Amino acid sequence: MKWLKLKKPKKILSDSLAEEQAKLNAMFKTKNVEVHEASDADYVPGELKMSVKTYKPGTKVQVNAGQFTEKGAKDMISIILPSNEVIDVQKKYLAVEI
Repeated sequence: MKWLKLKKPKKILSDSLAEEQAKLNAMFKTKNVEVHEASDADYVPGELKMSVKTYKPGTKVQVNAGQFTEKGAKDMISIILPSNEVIDVQKKYLAVEI
């Protein structure tokens, strides 16, 4: 009987998440950033705290949320640069709000 009570809130949360993801995808598309789909990870917005290649601190990137939440500060995290290149950067050099 409890699952019936949880079904509606779960749908509301799922719908809200899908709506926010669509907004995020649209924002990245306007900045010519390709949204990469991954079966084992979702990418969330973040920004660089240091220079990476030709990108300066403050550059907006996409960060592998699963790696970011599970790994230590010195571990490497996959990010997607504005050029759509996927590289690894130490977690401590990324700013992310999840």
